[in-house]
Amino acid sequence: MSVGMSPVQSFFRIVLPQSVSIAFPNVANSVISSLKDTSLAFTIGLMDMMGRGETLIAATAHALEVYIALSIIYYVVVLILEQVAKLFEKRANRHKTTVMALD
Repeated sequence: MSVGMSPVQSFFRIVLPQSVSIAFPNVANSVISSLKDTSLAFTIGLMDMMGRGETLIAATAHALEVYIALSIIYYVVVLILEQVAKLFEKRANRHKTTVMALD
């Protein structure tokens, strides 16, 4: 039991913040990797972005332009997710201080 805290208080004030700061980078990497491996639109049940691209290619015969646009969209989404993950990680680790060894 922590100093004068109930088990619930010690969990929310001590254990949970430490576990979030340790686990968050791995969770963020898993989300970004999942997005790279599968399309987010397909995961939520809509037509896959590549499927829409194939439909657009069949209608317009501009394959290169469609694939370039799709790759830019994926790249921007991944960049946004990485920045959000960095922001949350920085916020979760704001209480940590770095200790440098003196030679």
